[in-house]
Amino acid sequence: MPRIHKKDPTKRKSRVINDEQLKRAMDAVAAGMTVRMAQTKFGISRSALHRYLKQARLNPDEPVQVGRKGGPIWLPENLEKELVSTVMLFSTQDNALTSLDLRCLVKSYLDRENLVISKFKDNMPGYDWSQSFVTRHGLTDFMAGRTKRRKKDSAREKQDPTLADPLECFVKVELDELEDDPS
Repeated sequence: MPRIHKKDPTKRKSRVINDEQLKRAMDAVAAGMTVRMAQTKFGISRSALHRYLKQARLNPDEPVQVGRKGGPIWLPENLEKELVSTVMLFSTQDNALTSLDLRCLVKSYLDRENLVISKFKDNMPGYDWSQSFVTRHGLTDFMAGRTKRRKKDSAREKQDPTLADPLECFVKVELDELEDDPS
């Protein structure tokens, strides 16, 4: 199960490399700039720049891409895409999934397809997996807790400000009833 990894604050921070920054650095090295100069100018570590240059030299037909950080993804890619669309579909129908619903959905799919993933106990992903899945795909706004909060906030905005106090609302209703039926 993936655990939420807390980085040591005393350790060196890793830099984020985007594709265009890497391409400019590799073009500069190809034009004659040294790797050390490219390191200081573009902010990419020397070892990373060497690694990407070697990758480009070994496979000149394929474009060099920056890989994703973190451990391997245990589910097949098509299943992950299917799950993302399912979570979004449920949230648009005002029936957002909870973390447990997501985990049970994955378990039922794996059992139906006879897939066994050794990292999941009894093919049931853990809570940490569901949290990392939601953050990896940017689905925090589509899960159950967030959508309920958004609905409450939007209902408060639509509410008449004169009827904000429940006691005042009750008194107005009672007065209206008394006016209609004086007995």
